[in-house]
Amino acid sequence: MICTTCKIDKDAEKFNKASARKSGRQTRCKTCCHEYYVGGYRQITILKVYNLTPEQWETLFQSQDRCCLICKRGEDIVDRWCVDHNHLCCPGRISCGKCVRGILCLPCNRAIGLLGDDVQRVSNAVEYLKKYLVQ
Repeated sequence: MICTTCKIDKDAEKFNKASARKSGRQTRCKTCCHEYYVGGYRQITILKVYNLTPEQWETLFQSQDRCCLICKRGEDIVDRWCVDHNHLCCPGRISCGKCVRGILCLPCNRAIGLLGDDVQRVSNAVEYLKKYLVQ
């Protein structure tokens, strides 16, 4: 596979798994992924997409006790964080920055996104899970 960032042909094991992709692997190799999330690329993306500086992101994350606002898991468990924003204010991926709601772990952000940020659908999902809760 060829990494979309460094453009080097590498064995598939050098790429993280991604079940949603046809290849079953991410398009960026593990090394480039690490550099993206630890390095400045992620900070630039957050600034462009959510209008948040690294300092603002850090202040927001600190204000929520450095954990996901939904599942309450912290940095010791979660390694991928997402900025959540109100899509009614800014539909799509780009946010004005004023409608940022908080920082969520990737699974929780995807879950509410797949439910369309719809409170009734989320409530229905909770009731469904409660109905079939094995005790």
